[in-house]
Amino acid sequence: MKQKVNYALMSVLGFLVLIAPMLTVVILNWEEYTAHSYGGTIKLTAGGVMAAVFLFLMVLGKLKMPRGIIIAGVIFGFAWLLESILQDLKLLSGMFLLGETLYYIFFQTILKRMRDQLKEGAPKNE
Repeated sequence: MKQKVNYALMSVLGFLVLIAPMLTVVILNWEEYTAHSYGGTIKLTAGGVMAAVFLFLMVLGKLKMPRGIIIAGVIFGFAWLLESILQDLKLLSGMFLLGETLYYIFFQTILKRMRDQLKEGAPKNE
């Protein structure tokens, strides 16, 4: 049981490290993003929640990328919901690269090892 809790905590921590750089940029520029369009706050919040869910599923290894019309619809939905931050796409993609790099360096191998131990049914440390 303790291994599962540790794995869950490491997954959440890895997720937070992954999104922290992008989230910082969005928080710092929130006023600018929401000032340009009516309903911008709602659209940004919905898009941000969708993006967070996708990233969390990616961290857990549960995200399988669909093909064809589904991926086109997902891309369109993100573009429509997050249109006010598209002007900072270069900055945000750089922050995503930074978060992904930090996740890769500090969490990916640890989480893989923990996942493998859980699958093998390693002795429980209770």
